[in-house]
Amino acid sequence: MFAKYLYKELNITKEKFLKFPFKNGFNKGDIMILVGVKPENLKIGDILVFRDKQKDPIIHRIVKKWKTNGKWYFQTKGDHNLQSIDSPKLNEVGISEDRIIGKAVIRIPYLGWIKIAFVKLINLFR
Repeated sequence: MFAKYLYKELNITKEKFLKFPFKNGFNKGDIMILVGVKPENLKIGDILVFRDKQKDPIIHRIVKKWKTNGKWYFQTKGDHNLQSIDSPKLNEVGISEDRIIGKAVIRIPYLGWIKIAFVKLINLFR
């Protein structure tokens, strides 16, 4: 979903956005296949999976990329979010290359619901 607010500030037009991978996003229950990638090969629009302070990895779109002192940094944003999150729980405005897990390259819709349902079932009996 193209949220023009932040994208406009970052010089990402709707036409550019429509050329991004997974331009229609993804949903709860989708399985995303990841590949390892060198930070210099990541591009604006790629779907990045990275670690932050919470236990589960974050998966958001790269909206900005820069290099400082020989190290790559990224800013991401969820497609349905109005802006990037910069809070004590999540910092997606200065993601260093050492926090990167991989890049999403394939989406398998709905298959993840099997795991979600199984976990909910187990939690019923706890």
